[in-house]
Amino acid sequence: MLDLSLFEGDELLALAKLDIENSRIDFALAKLKQANSLPDPQPECDSLLAKLYAQLNLFDRASYHYESYLMKKPDALLERFQYGMVYYEQSIKERALLVWKEVLDEVPTFPPALYYCALVSWEEDNEPEARRLIDILLKSAPADNLYFKRGKELLNALDNNVNAGSVTPPRFENQKIN
Repeated sequence: MLDLSLFEGDELLALAKLDIENSRIDFALAKLKQANSLPDPQPECDSLLAKLYAQLNLFDRASYHYESYLMKKPDALLERFQYGMVYYEQSIKERALLVWKEVLDEVPTFPPALYYCALVSWEEDNEPEARRLIDILLKSAPADNLYFKRGKELLNALDNNVNAGSVTPPRFENQKIN
């Protein structure tokens, strides 16, 4: 076993990123936990820990680290969006919507937030709101954007009167802005 105490925080963070790229989540988690326990840890540790914990379905831990990160970096839209995903994955949709609306207040055309707000609106039988959000998404996102494609699929489901419960949304993932 590697003695992680030999490494400084930036080294641990860099090594953890390599572990994540190579799908060695357990090794990444060990390094990130060590880096985060050092005096004055880098904020990115919280961001990466939050993402890993969310992927592991340890949502309380993910929430804690997203909150910690967002206290240090309140303008981090991607992490704020992902924080909403933690609530969505737990079926706390009202809270997820509140978080995503904070994102949309900052960037009204943020594709992932538009898509998921539309999805939740549809799931809650608010078809007009779902269509409004999809319209914004399709007018603002480039056609090669992942959420443009998902928005078109959601609009198609709405047009075909598909039951919202019959469509399976994607699980938590490392969301990308573009």
